Formats: sequence, structure tokens, C-alpha cells
Amino acid sequence: MADTHSPSDAQYEPGESALGLVATIRALIAELYTVHPDAEVSHITTALNEILQEVRSAQTIEGHQPYSVRRTRNPMNGTMNPIAPPLTIELLQDKVVGRVRFGISYEGPPDCVHGGVVAAALDEVLGRTRHLAGRNVVTGSLAVCYLVPTPVNVDLVLEAYIAERTETKMIVRGEMRHGDTVTATAEGVFIFMDLDRFTTLVQDARKAASE
Repeated sequence: MADTHSPSDAQYEPGESALGLVATIRALIAELYTVHPDAEVSHITTALNEILQEVRSAQTIEGHQPYSVRRTRNPMNGTMNPIAPPLTIELLQDKVVGRVRFGISYEGPPDCVHGGVVAAALDEVLGRTRHLAGRNVVTGSLAVCYLVPTPVNVDLVLEAYIAERTETKMIVRGEMRHGDTVTATAEGVFIFMDLDRFTTLVQDARKAASE
């Protein structure tokens, strides 16, 4: 089961200072891919460990936070998550459009985006059709067809629309494109679920995560 998809995602924008920190860490991650595995970088490790202690001293979040805050950690578009590409989302009248550019950090085969990352991006965009349905959903299943390799360091467009809807679920279809080339397509089944029900289901996961 994927993360809950709520139609009432509150827009929460971190402060400029925090966003600057995340942008710097994101740039650092990207630069690491140019460092040779045998390079002598112990002095950098020492410096980063000092910074790590400063980050720990700045931590003020405790317990389970409001959904708007938790969404900043999303691995696809979380503003406080340095591993997020990030993916941007646009809601249109009858479809959802996502735009993203995956750097070398997301490479699977040489110069190609890892297939699991492609699937995660498609799941995120397909799940956002909850806004069109006005319902909370969870991902029931996701089938991805990889047509051609998706290149890194290029602008990609993802689109999704609701193909079918019943009382309990909706079937959503979408694709990822590089220019005019469709690199992958997807079909997902998203189950309608009220927030109370979802909260009950994740109690065991929260318990396991805290052990």
C-alpha cells in the first residue's frame, strides 16, 4: 500500500533558510557522483560530521506531524527532502501533469533513470488524480510498461487521467514522455478510503517503525 493520497493536501512552504539547506544538500549529493571511489576525502567527512551535529542540534520536530508537514518529506516532490528531484505537479480540468528532470543520482542503466524511480514518479502523478475525484485514495496496484529507456538529465512530462470510476475505486492511466517519445506507461488502481480508516491501518506500521 502506498502513502495515502488526500484531495485536501494543504500547501505548506518551509522557510527560506530551510529550503536553502535542502538545496545545498541536494547539490552535494549530485556532486558526490563525480568523486572517484578511491579518492582521499577524509577531511570532507570530518567537516560533514561537524555539520551533521549542527543539523541534529537544530531538530525541533517531534512525534507525528500534520499531513501538510509530512508531505514536505515526500521522496518525489518533498520540499524538505534532498533526494526529491523534485517533481512538480499541475492540476488541469481533466488530467494531472507532472514535470521532472532526473539527474545522475537516479541512474539505473548507464545514462538512464532507474526503473523503480520511473514507477515512483508515475505513482505520484497518477495518485494526484484524487484531486479530480475529490476523494482520499491509496494505491491498490500499479502496472508499469517500460517502452524505451528514460534518459537522465532531460526534461520529462508525465500525464495521468481517470479512465474508470466506481463506488470503491478508480482506474487511472498515465504516461511519461521525453519530447515526443513515450518512455513508460502505467495503469493504477486507487482505492477510495476515508482518512480514519487509513489512520487505523497505519498504526501497526508506526509501531514497527518506532521499535
